[in-house]
Amino acid sequence: MRKFLRTVASLCTVLTIAVMGATAYFQCNLPDSFYVVKGKELYINSKLSITSNQVKEQNSVLSAAKNANATYNVQLKLFGIIPIKQSKVDVVSRTLLVPCGTPFGVKLTTEGVLVVGMNEIQTEN
Repeated sequence: MRKFLRTVASLCTVLTIAVMGATAYFQCNLPDSFYVVKGKELYINSKLSITSNQVKEQNSVLSAAKNANATYNVQLKLFGIIPIKQSKVDVVSRTLLVPCGTPFGVKLTTEGVLVVGMNEIQTEN
């Protein structure tokens, strides 16, 4: 019986240290602010479950998400229980990117798309 209790206590200790380590890791590596496209919700893609709950404010997330240039604060939580940090979410309008130009003989090895610059285009609309 004593050996069983010692094993359970050891497992609880290891689990607690792992959760505290994950919390410290995410607290240091998650940004203080996020950008979300108008009409979308904040989604953090990670192997562990990180959820966001709105901090009590005057604005609701739904009204802020419908308006571009709105801002609201969220509390990020590990597994929906353990608070990690409070972050600011800025709602922005969607930017349309049309790649164009003349290809030439330079090879760039990047992870994903490399955007060099952006300009607005004047149209009838």
